[in-house]
Amino acid sequence: MSDRVTPADIEAAKLRDSRFTEVARAVAIQTDLRDNETIRSLLAAVKKDADGAMRTLADLTPTDCGAVSKALVKIQTLVYIRDTLDHILRRGDLAIASLQAEDEAWTE
Repeated sequence: MSDRVTPADIEAAKLRDSRFTEVARAVAIQTDLRDNETIRSLLAAVKKDADGAMRTLADLTPTDCGAVSKALVKIQTLVYIRDTLDHILRRGDLAIASLQAEDEAWTE
């Protein structure tokens, strides 16, 4: 084993650190979704608005563009928040799998 650290070693360490950062983000999101009352209340309010908008949308005529747009914005807000949170959680899961595979390769 060499005492020298190569640029490739430094780059590999940076990539590994970035995966730990992704895991930390995912854990923080999971913790907030479980324990942070403000986040939970905000998500509940957005979901309630989106549910109401879906009911409203079902009763609207297609020609009422303003009301349709308003309802769609409420629905899209919920979709955007959920998609963003799901994306962070998926990236965390992928980072965990990558780190585990790397650790297994080191122990073999």
